[in-house]
Amino acid sequence: MLYTCAYSHIHYIVYVWLSFYLHVVVLSAGVGDTVRRRFSNVSASKELKQYDMQSLSNVFQLHELPKKSTHEWTSEFFRRTKSSKRLQLLSALESNVLFDVTKKRSPPRQQRVFVYGHDDRLAIDPSRVKHYPYFNIVRLLGGGVGCTGTLLTPTYVLTAAHCVHDGDNFKPKLGMLKVFIPHSHGDLVRFISNISVPSQWGKAGASAKRAKFDYAVLHLNLAVYGRHDFMPLHVPSQRLINEDLYFLGFHYDTASMSKTKCSESLKHLMYGNNVLLSQCDSSVGNSGATLFYENPRTRERKIIGLVSNTADLSWRKSNRWYRVTYITLLTTDKVKDICDMVFPEGKDYNVCPPYTYQKYSRDSIVW
Repeated sequence: MLYTCAYSHIHYIVYVWLSFYLHVVVLSAGVGDTVRRRFSNVSASKELKQYDMQSLSNVFQLHELPKKSTHEWTSEFFRRTKSSKRLQLLSALESNVLFDVTKKRSPPRQQRVFVYGHDDRLAIDPSRVKHYPYFNIVRLLGGGVGCTGTLLTPTYVLTAAHCVHDGDNFKPKLGMLKVFIPHSHGDLVRFISNISVPSQWGKAGASAKRAKFDYAVLHLNLAVYGRHDFMPLHVPSQRLINEDLYFLGFHYDTASMSKTKCSESLKHLMYGNNVLLSQCDSSVGNSGATLFYENPRTRERKIIGLVSNTADLSWRKSNRWYRVTYITLLTTDKVKDICDMVFPEGKDYNVCPPYTYQKYSRDSIVW
């Protein structure tokens, strides 16, 4: 009897030990995958401690920060601090955290799909593409271009400037650029008669700062008749930026449309509220897609920015690289600039706020 009890006791100890060992091994593998997908909480905290930013000494005590990822850390304090303190934080982040593109080159981008954790992209059913707002999302192909655009009016398309201009010159063969517009009987195809790009796009210098002006308006050679509903342009407030935002875009090698949600927990304003850094699941071909806010109660949608590109950031003097999405946010000046480009249709279709506009005649880059 005693022998049987002792044997059972030893068997139970061995079973517990093996279960604990297997649990530790599996958990370690899972954590390793998570760390490869997201920022390492411990390493991010160590990085922050290495850069003792004097400009923030009176705002936050960095050495007492909770051990969170960099994105969680900045988002939390953005929500808790006042506007004046946010500006100090942003200034320090821009000068100490982001890598200097003139001194370091980002590692080559091998993948064409960028997913952060769970894939938030939602495929749009082809039957829904024929209706608002999906039928205003267009695909730009040809002439070395593969981007997404949005119809602002039956004649004008809003997209990213880098899709058609490299900062010095317009891309060659833009005469071959085709605009594929969803229609009830397949896609309508239009060509471009002219393109307007803001003059600041060519003067901004580094690509990171150039994202502030990464927008362009394409004038179609023929109007898209039968379209009367368009998303209006809107200058976002801080409260609106903290909400869930969305964009609709095409994948680089398929004609399928997807809807992406940009979670409110991973957002950072840079360059004087002109650029939003976020981790939105995307793919090559989404550049130029318009970021919009969708009221969950009324389903009213407002365009507040454009997807610029996906780039790698690094801590200064560090070999760690983090991938984020650059989003060009609309400001009052940008809205007026775009509305001048689409005058007078922007006012006729209630896309533009009730300002006084004139036909576009600024110092712009025109194709």
